[in-house]
Amino acid sequence: MVIGTAYSNNVAFHGFWSVIPTFVCFMPTAGATLVKGNYRIIGTFLGACMAIVCVAINPHNKPAWFCELLLLMFSAKLVSLYEPIWYAGWMYSLTWHIVGFSSVHAPLSDDTMMKQAAWRFIFTFGGTLATTFFSACFFPDMASRKLRRISADTLVEISKKLSKSLDDMARTKSAASESIGRRWMVTDASSSSSSSESSSLYSEEVVLNLGIFKNVTTMHSLAADAKSEVVVYGKIPHAVSRVSKTVLREKESIVQVVKYSVSLYNSVLVTSLASHPILGDSDSFNQFSRFLRPMWKKVSQFSEALRVSGGRMNDRLIGGAVDDGQGMPDDIHVTIQQFIDNFLDIRKRFLTTVLEKGEIPASLRTEQCFQLYHTFYALGKFAEKWNALEGSLLARQVPPSGESTTLAAIEAAEKEKAEGSKDNHTESEQTSDY
Repeated sequence: MVIGTAYSNNVAFHGFWSVIPTFVCFMPTAGATLVKGNYRIIGTFLGACMAIVCVAINPHNKPAWFCELLLLMFSAKLVSLYEPIWYAGWMYSLTWHIVGFSSVHAPLSDDTMMKQAAWRFIFTFGGTLATTFFSACFFPDMASRKLRRISADTLVEISKKLSKSLDDMARTKSAASESIGRRWMVTDASSSSSSSESSSLYSEEVVLNLGIFKNVTTMHSLAADAKSEVVVYGKIPHAVSRVSKTVLREKESIVQVVKYSVSLYNSVLVTSLASHPILGDSDSFNQFSRFLRPMWKKVSQFSEALRVSGGRMNDRLIGGAVDDGQGMPDDIHVTIQQFIDNFLDIRKRFLTTVLEKGEIPASLRTEQCFQLYHTFYALGKFAEKWNALEGSLLARQVPPSGESTTLAAIEAAEKEKAEGSKDNHTESEQTSDY
């Protein structure tokens, strides 16, 4: 533009209008440009043509121009509410104002006024085309890369936050078990100390990082732009990476992981702050503590596996590296299966031992016990979603739907138990009939 001003007075006098679309029409991502590009070009062209017509009909009639301004601006705003027209209506009104209304301010002849309007039409429409081309073609995967980076930040933050919470829960409960095992009758002083520690923990870990929820909002706003980039540029080699396509395809899975992480985090937090369910029954405590001791170890292992998995997915989404974690001891899909095996075994042995006495002690029928069960259940459900997402992002085979997963294993055990009790009840009825 600067070079053109040295050789042409028209460029020097009207070239400014080609810069206007850069400020008004430039979109932050190529996807947004692809979504709005056609609307912008059509609206700019029609608005400029209508301005030329108005200048030719009423070059010096200011009252007529004022009426045209009201009618055209109102009609453009009205039709822009119709979704198929949308953004083109706004660009139509803006271009009409730039090309037409600004051309009749100075007292010029009819020919000069038409020439000025024509030059503004050329530079405004040309600037719109150039802006659309540059913003759509020079960074074809801008929205996809932003979506990929935000998804990576979200997953890493979730893994860090949940890992810390699980470590705190395992450490708090295992420490409580040891201290209660040595001295299961607590004093008022120790109770007040425990309460102060719990309140301190709660004040530090009250909520998840708010940036996680802001990232989810940003992901939703970027999804439409990223989808346009994948559709238009996806078949061009190296234009949009395979990782970006995978992240777009798994966006809803990432949102699901965020939802389940909130449920798990709240459950873990309440479990960490709750008092031990069996302070007044040493026999019940000895059984409960002995059965749960292996579980806290598996929770710690799961926490470490989650932390490693989050870093692995971050490397994949940011750098595109693929780390095949099969056979590694910290694999989350291996750890959670071991966790479920222990959980089902502990529950079976615990219920068998308790039922031998004829009834479950009242100290075990407490809110804290049910909260603990809910925490393990939420942990298994979250692990399923995380494991499936990790398999998709890392191109790793996940267990087919027919194989036993966390929730399926628990439900299968419940079903087997119910069928067994039903069979026993039927046999007892037949025996009584005889």
